[in-house]
Amino acid sequence: MDEKLLSIITVTYNAESNLEKTIQSIIKIKKSYIEYIVIDGKSRDNTLKIINKYNDNIDTLIIEKDKGIYDAQNKGIKLSRGKYIIFIQAGDTIVGDNLNEIINIMKKEKPDMIYGNVRWNHTLYDGKFNKLKLCHHNICQQSIFYSVDKMLKYGCNNLDYNSLADYDLNLKYFGDKSNDIIYYDGIIANFEIPGYSANNPDNNFHGKRKWNIFRKRLGFFYFCIVVFIDVYRTAKKKLKLIVNVSPQGR
Repeated sequence: MDEKLLSIITVTYNAESNLEKTIQSIIKIKKSYIEYIVIDGKSRDNTLKIINKYNDNIDTLIIEKDKGIYDAQNKGIKLSRGKYIIFIQAGDTIVGDNLNEIINIMKKEKPDMIYGNVRWNHTLYDGKFNKLKLCHHNICQQSIFYSVDKMLKYGCNNLDYNSLADYDLNLKYFGDKSNDIIYYDGIIANFEIPGYSANNPDNNFHGKRKWNIFRKRLGFFYFCIVVFIDVYRTAKKKLKLIVNVSPQGR
């Protein structure tokens, strides 16, 4: 197979209302060293008509039922011919102005991950991360260029997590001391709000298993930080509830 430098993957399901602008943004920046992969879970609306409209610009198209967004992404990863992958979902748009700089970093420095910022509602999210910051919140997936070799090494997305498998994957990247991770201080994509994870709580990740995840990925010190943060937030909520309860009988 003809190897590419970058694979852009879009996962769709009933995305007729916002898919076209995503495809158009990718077509604008597409080069010979970039491939575009679309994985559709057998949409029932007009999504497939939109995809077919731009079929000449799509290198690989898979239309079949899947087990969810991360299962579809894993299919795209395994079909990828790129050295790097980025996921740009329906409704999101990639910012082409900064891509040339990213490509130069890929070619010269060959890092395991490059990540930057996304723009949502005229707000930037969320700057440079370290292990401590990653304990608080996740890096937006649409701002990350992953090394395909490392993704395959880590087993791609863990399907035990329905909406935060990318968080688990990012913890693996940051927890592996051998990884070269580069922060690019620029906007990678415009992010559609609300995202998938905002509307699909991941009880497996947020339950007791979360502590195990952080312990295994980042180490015992950061595991303790996560436990402290959870205890603090729970206590703060309880205190706020007590303060806001009106006195009875007055």
